[in-house]
Amino acid sequence: TSNNMFQISKQKYAFETEDNGKISIQLKNEGVFVQLSIKDNGKGFPKDIDFRDTASLGMQLVVSLVDQIDGEVILNTDNGSEYKITFKAPTLII
Repeated sequence: TSNNMFQISKQKYAFETEDNGKISIQLKNEGVFVQLSIKDNGKGFPKDIDFRDTASLGMQLVVSLVDQIDGEVILNTDNGSEYKITFKAPTLII
């Protein structure tokens, strides 16, 4: 799924070497919203490329899937790359 695409992309592009590369994944409940954060300490996403409008099939798929759940993707490029995906928490009917 999209989480696997982030993992593969980060392993392939984020780190010059395999030494000291860290990837963290967090899932937080923030009231009526859920936030998925995927962060690395790699070289960072190029600032001159719009990740929402790229030829990368993986990023196109992530953006499309987030759009389908009316979510939002934010990219932070301080100290590596961090993608924050926020979407409304599903309502459970029991």
